[in-house]
Amino acid sequence: MVIPDELSVVLEEEGMALDLSAVAKGWAVDRAYEVLLDGGCAAGLVEAGGEVRCFGGDVRDEPWQVGVKDPWDPGVYGVVELERGVLATSGTYEQTFEVEGAVFSHIIDPATGFPADGPSSVTVMAGDCATADAWATALMTLPPEDAYDIIESNDELEGLILYRTEYGKKMELVSSGFPPIEK
Repeated sequence: MVIPDELSVVLEEEGMALDLSAVAKGWAVDRAYEVLLDGGCAAGLVEAGGEVRCFGGDVRDEPWQVGVKDPWDPGVYGVVELERGVLATSGTYEQTFEVEGAVFSHIIDPATGFPADGPSSVTVMAGDCATADAWATALMTLPPEDAYDIIESNDELEGLILYRTEYGKKMELVSSGFPPIEK
């Protein structure tokens, strides 16, 4: 028997696994950003599958144009301008699996153990990409209005939540400090 300390995780059952993918890409983006800064870069953009961190302007010395993927159709839902910032997006559209003809998201709701039945996508801005990545994934497990309330109540977060109503209507919730979205 292993006695864990506060920095340990014990997987007691055979087949148990620890999946850090809710923060791994964000963490990697943050490390790459630090390497660029340490190397003396005045401007740059690091992107890894929906997680973005940028600083300085683009080659024209203009703010970066960062696209948010449309969760329902091919292409971009909208574009956000950033000079310095972080965006992390989680969604139901990239990683899915099928069971008996039904398609499910890869994001699992920890309260039920089943695929999350929340928004179609959540984009979060935070102080660093690992934090934004973790929040974007976690908020995917909540009803859209609850996810929005959490973002609005946290001074460290801003967000864009895209979802469908029970009747299939496409909707968005945008926090008060999220940058304008050019569509």
